[in-house]
Amino acid sequence: MTLRIPLFLLALCVGAPALAQPSAQPAFEQGYSAYEAGDYASARQYWQPLAEAGHAPAQYGLGLLHANGQIAGHDDVSAVSWLRKAAEQGEAGAQFNLGMMYANGQGVPRDYAQTAQWCAKAASQDDADGQYCMGQLYANGDGVKQSDEQAMQWWRKAAEQGHAKAQNRLGELYAVTEGPLRDNAQAVHWLRQAAQQGLPVAQNNLGTLYLDGQGVARDPEAAMHWFRRAAEQGDADAQYNLAVGYDFGRGVARDISQAVAWYRKAAEQGYAKAQSNLGALYADGDGVGRDEAQAVAWWRKAAEQGHPRARINLGVMYAEGRGVPRNLPVAYALLGTARLPEDLAGYRDRLAAQMSRAQIAQGRKLEADLMAAGSGAQAIRRVDRALDAAPR
Repeated sequence: MTLRIPLFLLALCVGAPALAQPSAQPAFEQGYSAYEAGDYASARQYWQPLAEAGHAPAQYGLGLLHANGQIAGHDDVSAVSWLRKAAEQGEAGAQFNLGMMYANGQGVPRDYAQTAQWCAKAASQDDADGQYCMGQLYANGDGVKQSDEQAMQWWRKAAEQGHAKAQNRLGELYAVTEGPLRDNAQAVHWLRQAAQQGLPVAQNNLGTLYLDGQGVARDPEAAMHWFRRAAEQGDADAQYNLAVGYDFGRGVARDISQAVAWYRKAAEQGYAKAQSNLGALYADGDGVGRDEAQAVAWWRKAAEQGHPRARINLGVMYAEGRGVPRNLPVAYALLGTARLPEDLAGYRDRLAAQMSRAQIAQGRKLEADLMAAGSGAQAIRRVDRALDAAPR
């Protein structure tokens, strides 16, 4: 298992606007109380006149109401307009959120350079979200020159303020980077900080370090503890890791029924490895009633995501007519999309010996389609639709 580095996808902050300065009009504070109570229409009534008069916190709040669709009509353009007004007056939260609007292409064209500009302004005011944003941008080279060193510096600033996502990303970078930046002890420290705040991805990552003995003494039981905490929050990676633990008795007593349950939770979230393993359990009747049609169904889902072993297993099922009508060209095509393991060496050649020239030609055409499309969902579905047309 390896640490999971999340894709760069910044979400709009949905937190309430910062409290106004002590001199702020009572109307803002009344609007803020309404906002906290979920009465967004009243919040807007209090804030609109203030915002139009140039009150930055009210402009920020009004921008959030529009951006989050908390008042009638989701209006990203108006959100950008109000956030910009507040941001230009130095409201750090508005600066960060305006950066997010540019990152997500909401109300404005996507523009990471603008994201960097506004997040930098927020970060310079010690805004932890802005600092986290700058770390993300430097890690991915979006709007700035890619730099792990800069990413680490910004994430550390946010992490030291208790920002859980920054703590997780900082820990991940210490764990997976090569060269002088790598520091397994620091990885454990920061991942633990985030995990103890309840962040599922950090809990899963910390469990991975315990399982591998990276930066800590190898401790499968501790690994399973953290995997469970993340899995119970719906983290698919952790659900899969927990299932593997139960499947093979790592850190817990082997319990195939628990393995099935956790594989299923991850599989239903579209996790390809879990789908592949769940298919194998159905094929073998291990922990569930033997059901080759279910095995095929789960392997097909995994194959649609490009999982190599699932494509191979699906090919074998087509070759042998198990759980699906026997179809040699389809089997030939699927088996040609991945390197066969030792236990299946020569299987495709033996299959070809049973096929006519027309069948082999059809199989090669289907294989080319699959390879061109990366064995994705549409390509697998085309193979399914080819069943009636393909010579068997």
